[in-house]
Amino acid sequence: MKDQLTSPRAQTMMDYLPEYYGTSAIMGAIIDQQSAELDKLYQTLDEVLKQYFVQTATWGLDLWEMELGLPVRYQLPDNERRGFILSRIRGIGTATRSTVEQVAESFGNGSMDIIEDFQAYRIIVRFAEKTGIPSNIQDLQTALREVVPAHLDIQYEFNHLTWDNLESKRVTWDTIEKLQLTWDQFQEYL
Repeated sequence: MKDQLTSPRAQTMMDYLPEYYGTSAIMGAIIDQQSAELDKLYQTLDEVLKQYFVQTATWGLDLWEMELGLPVRYQLPDNERRGFILSRIRGIGTATRSTVEQVAESFGNGSMDIIEDFQAYRIIVRFAEKTGIPSNIQDLQTALREVVPAHLDIQYEFNHLTWDNLESKRVTWDTIEKLQLTWDQFQEYL
């Protein structure tokens, strides 16, 4: 009977019973059903546990947003919602250069350089890795404005694709046209 159990948990449960139950079809059916219910319970508990952590939350993201006083935005992809939540969590406290950097990088736009220009009362956020303007720039600007003191201006510097970049790769325009890439694919290609 032990060979006919459907889950590893059923086998473990059967091992706790005296050996003479190992041949009982009735006991095998009972253990099989109980183990199936326990599997569902543990799966549900694991899913609930994931909601306690921003990086693994799915259906619990709206609870995180409400807890932090953020607007609930179901229309955004989960990774962007997570970035906004993480930026709010990381942005609590004194606005040090490290805090601003952590908030900025939580949006998943690669590493950023934060340049402090105290003479001009501003900070400069320079995108170090990604080319172009990120799709979630508005969220990033909102989050940084909440962290950075009001008397400091925030300027953003983006990387742009230049002809020098193309020439350094030694790629001809005909080669690029033959690839038929979207703009995002083209930037990754380079």
